[in-house]
Amino acid sequence: MKCSIIIPNWNGRRFLKTCLGSLAAQSHKPFEIILVDNGSTDATIDFVKKRFPRVKIIALAKNVGFAAAVNAGIKKASGDYVALLNNDTEADKNWLKNMLDAARRQPEAMFFASKMLDYYKRDTIDSCGDAMTWCGRSYKIGEGEKDGPRYQKEKFIFGACAGAALYRKEFFAEVGYFDEDFFAYLEDVDIDFRAQFLGLKCLFASDARVYHIGSATAGRKSRFAFGLMIRNHFFVILKDYPLSLLIANLPKIIYSEFRFFLASIREGFVGKYFQSILGIILQTRTMLKKRGFIQRHRTVSNQELNKNIDNNFNYKPLFQALKNYRG
Repeated sequence: MKCSIIIPNWNGRRFLKTCLGSLAAQSHKPFEIILVDNGSTDATIDFVKKRFPRVKIIALAKNVGFAAAVNAGIKKASGDYVALLNNDTEADKNWLKNMLDAARRQPEAMFFASKMLDYYKRDTIDSCGDAMTWCGRSYKIGEGEKDGPRYQKEKFIFGACAGAALYRKEFFAEVGYFDEDFFAYLEDVDIDFRAQFLGLKCLFASDARVYHIGSATAGRKSRFAFGLMIRNHFFVILKDYPLSLLIANLPKIIYSEFRFFLASIREGFVGKYFQSILGIILQTRTMLKKRGFIQRHRTVSNQELNKNIDNNFNYKPLFQALKNYRG
């Protein structure tokens, strides 16, 4: 059972000794590693060739984004399984073994989420997979919580965070590749949604641990990342929300967006917010065309889809949001 591990990279040389070193120590073998370099200028390629000569390198001329980079790797992968892994991670020595064991135990699952833990606080969860809400927001399951019994059991979830995930190779034949118009951020939520429309199941593999630094490429509170998040969550809504459920949940979506706008004011990102809105307008036709294809080919009803979407609307009252903004 061969697996191809794909690592997208842009100027991440400082992380690769840890990341690639942890893969060299994996208890499961064989597997191949494909590093897709997005036009790095930090001598990443020379470093990897010297220190990790068995790693296959796809050298792109420029930064084409996360989605396009991993797609390039997936198309070159020779394994029966494809794993995606962020460069700012350290994989537990049994990470790949435990992911593949989960795939053997659960043949009905087509893709798998790792347990991602904080690199510096290793008892704290970064992500146990992706969840989706009808208010237009996705979130990382368990983020910021202490690891405990609740997160130590396998279960089916909405989708996998592509920072540490495993896919059967045929997944991409059925669902398609990551949407390169997203560039980065939420492209995994979009592909999760498309998989749900086809009835493909995602399993959280609770014993497959990866330690994640987080925000290593764009940086924390990055204006660039904020703009992509604003734009791309609208792309998810435009592409993937069934019309009847979009209409039914429109008040929640509007309220959620108002809170996001307040956040842009608080962080000084108002200009980037409206720049992102313009980007949405310019690409609406493209997204609606993709939406048409997705909705025509779906095999799952709204009722079935709704079972895997979080219907909770746990935002604090609006006055609390305004209070937080003033504070």
